[in-house]
Amino acid sequence: MQTQTTSLLEHFRSQKLEIKNIFKEFAKPIFNNVFFINLAALRLESEFYEFNNNNWSQRPTIFCMEIYEEPLLYPIILLVNNIKSFLEFVPNNLAITNSNQHVIIAPYRSIINKILSTSK
Repeated sequence: MQTQTTSLLEHFRSQKLEIKNIFKEFAKPIFNNVFFINLAALRLESEFYEFNNNNWSQRPTIFCMEIYEEPLLYPIILLVNNIKSFLEFVPNNLAITNSNQHVIIAPYRSIINKILSTSK
């Protein structure tokens, strides 16, 4: 049987520059992270999605793939929704509307890129 290996370094190197820069931001201390600094702007410039898909439960990458067509935007989704881990990405841990619907705050891609462009 043939052995299969995966190199995380190679995987990271093959990502788009946008994704590399997002992960560089999240490698910084939280108070230096441009997404944390601009958290209010991210939340204001967002679309709200009702958490009505069981496939999203504990899978923010699946949510990001469906909404942005890019699964590796999940750190921003977790930050904006005040979620600390994949395991907490469930409806009960998200914001609730007046009509008792749990919603995911998903910043517009344009605001993500605008904030990322301010990074040093």
